[in-house]
Amino acid sequence: FLSLNDRPGAGPFVALIRSASSNQRAAAMLRGFIAREVIGRIARALGASDAELRATLVGSQLAGLAMARYVLRVEPLASADHDTLVAWVAPTLQRYLTGELPAGGRRPGPGGGARRR
Repeated sequence: FLSLNDRPGAGPFVALIRSASSNQRAAAMLRGFIAREVIGRIARALGASDAELRATLVGSQLAGLAMARYVLRVEPLASADHDTLVAWVAPTLQRYLTGELPAGGRRPGPGGGARRR
C-alpha cells in the first residue's frame, strides 16, 4: 500500500481520494475501487463468516491512512518512513483480520445496520 502510493505516478489515486469528499462521482469510483480491490480480495482470501466485516475494517483503516498521509498531509504521519508506519499500523490490520470479536460486539445485519437482540 505505502510503496504503491508513495511512488511517482500515484497522483491519480491521491486525486481521487481528494475528490471523493466533495464529488459524488469520485466518491462512487473510490467506493467501487475499495469494494472490489481491497474489501473483495481480502474477504475472499479470509473465507470466514465475518470476512466482509473484517475486510471492511481493513479498508477503512487504509482509506483513513491515505487521506491523512497523502491528502491532508498530517505530520508526522505524512513524512514517516514505511518501517515506522508498518510497525504501528500492521498490528491493527492483523487484529481486524484474525482477532477475536470484542465481547458483546454485534455483527452488522442486512442493510448495514446492527442487529437487535
